[in-house]
Amino acid sequence: MDNDKFQELVLQQLQALTGSVQAVGEGQKALEKRQTALEERQSSLENGQRSLEERQRSLEERQRYLEDGQRSLEDGQIALAEGQKILAEGQQSLHDRLDRVEQSQIRLEQGQRKLRHDVGEIKKEVSYIWGDIKKIDARLTAHDKLLATKDPARIK
Repeated sequence: MDNDKFQELVLQQLQALTGSVQAVGEGQKALEKRQTALEERQSSLENGQRSLEERQRSLEERQRYLEDGQRSLEDGQIALAEGQKILAEGQQSLHDRLDRVEQSQIRLEQGQRKLRHDVGEIKKEVSYIWGDIKKIDARLTAHDKLLATKDPARIK
C-alpha cells in the first residue's frame, strides 16, 4: 500500500473516529439531558412524596380528632342512656305516687258521699228536734198564758 492510500485510509479512519467522537459527544449531551430530566422528575417525585406525607399526617391528625369526637359522643350517649334510665325510674315513682293519690282521692270521695249522707241524716234529726222544740215552746207558751190568766202577778 502506498503512502497516499495509507494516508487516505488513515484520514478516513480519522474522519470516522472524529464522527464517532462527535456522535459520542452528542450521545453524551443527550444522556446528560436525559439525566437532567430524570433528576428533575426525581426531584418532582420527591416533592410529591413530601406533599403526600404531609397530607397523610394531616389526615392522621383529622382521624385522631374524629376518633376523639366519636369517643366523646359515645360517652355522651352512655350518659344520656343513664339519664334516661333515671328519668324512667323517676317516672315510675311518680306513676306509683299518682296511683296512691288516685286511690286516696277515691277514698275521700267515698267518705265525702258518706259524710253528705250523714249530714242529710243529721239535718233530718235536727229538723225533728226543732219540731219537738217548737211543740215544747208552744206548750210552754200556752202554759204561761194559762198561768197569766190565773195569776197575773207571777209573770214579769
